[in-house]
Amino acid sequence: PATPDAPKPIDAPRPIDAPAVIPPVNLMSNEGGEIRMEWQQNAAGATTARITAFFYKAETPAVHPFPAFPGCVDMRMRDKWPLAQGNITPLDVGNVIIQTQTGTPSLITLTRDASGTTIDPLGRPHALWYKKSASFPMNDGAMLPPNQTYNILLTGSAEWPAQAINKVAFMPQTWNPVMPNSMTPAALVAGTDYTFTYDVATSSNLPPGYTVNNVIGFTSPNYVPAGCPGVMGSAACGPIIICQKEGLDGTITLPHDMVDILRTYTSGGMARQNLTHIPVELTDGTPVAPANRKRLDILSVWCYGGTWTAP
Repeated sequence: PATPDAPKPIDAPRPIDAPAVIPPVNLMSNEGGEIRMEWQQNAAGATTARITAFFYKAETPAVHPFPAFPGCVDMRMRDKWPLAQGNITPLDVGNVIIQTQTGTPSLITLTRDASGTTIDPLGRPHALWYKKSASFPMNDGAMLPPNQTYNILLTGSAEWPAQAINKVAFMPQTWNPVMPNSMTPAALVAGTDYTFTYDVATSSNLPPGYTVNNVIGFTSPNYVPAGCPGVMGSAACGPIIICQKEGLDGTITLPHDMVDILRTYTSGGMARQNLTHIPVELTDGTPVAPANRKRLDILSVWCYGGTWTAP
């Protein structure tokens, strides 16, 4: 017979299919963690795949407000999703594997990090998280192909059953920045709005009910807020400003007051993104009252890195 401390047997993965049967959670539901898959191209034209994942057994407070959507928001208080964090008890889901339809390779097993000493790309510390780090020298962006759904496998642990989250993640179609292009800095002039333009790409395989949104995050190596474990010069404390727009119409504008905030940091980087953001219920199958359900945020991001200056 099993000892009291023996691991609980793991059953076959329980599928969570989409979009027809996404469980009844929304972006106001309690936070249960995040899986963020990003195709990235830097200003030199190299590409990479970056993936991060983390899961919460508990968090106090259980939910944080979202930044204004649509709109541009000063994120320096770090009191809004996705930067805000409560008192967290992490959840061990085993290994996390991403399966694409045409990626190279088609299966990506994330690296488990339980060191408790590292932060993710948005400056969030984790006692346990999973990652595939960006590697522009490897030019490995082909790992995350566009215009298709992905499957996500949680292999399970003593505290969580194995699960397959099928066809929920959707990576948008390729697109291109126009003004400025991906190689040219955005020159932010004091007191002046700045409008970014891009080509509008159609994701022909977009699942019913999904929307591709446009987002820009602005960072600076000169910005290191109190309490962030980043260091000067690392730009590891997440965005200073986030601008978001629902749907794709080819433009997004950074208003002059946000321009003036950024200019105080002299120069920095920006991430121009088309993305889908789908919440699914993080559940082991045990019935939970609607008010206590937890959402797992699944983001699929096609992103161009760039720079901004303050002439």
